[in-house]
Amino acid sequence: MKKKLIKILEILMPLHNREEVVSVANHLDINLDLLNKSIKSVYLLEDKEIISDIEANKNRANKLMIKFSDSKIAFYELSYQEDYNTFPMYNLVADGATIKIYRFTL
Repeated sequence: MKKKLIKILEILMPLHNREEVVSVANHLDINLDLLNKSIKSVYLLEDKEIISDIEANKNRANKLMIKFSDSKIAFYELSYQEDYNTFPMYNLVADGATIKIYRFTL
């Protein structure tokens, strides 16, 4: 199960070395929905409002809403960090660990 978690994190954290990925994996609950369920859709939010113009409002995003294929919805704390190769980079807080994500596509 831990190998699967590390593989998913390597996709979510493409610019990190393996040691950093393993360190984050060691702090996450392996039952975390974000890492185990099929994701249906992802929405960038400012508080409770969906951000439709992401490029113009990327630094206002503070939450990520994820709808899973089983109809469950989860909210994760999010903070804009910077642009990386024209893609917004965010810190996503899940289960007390911070995961760097790009393009907020999970």
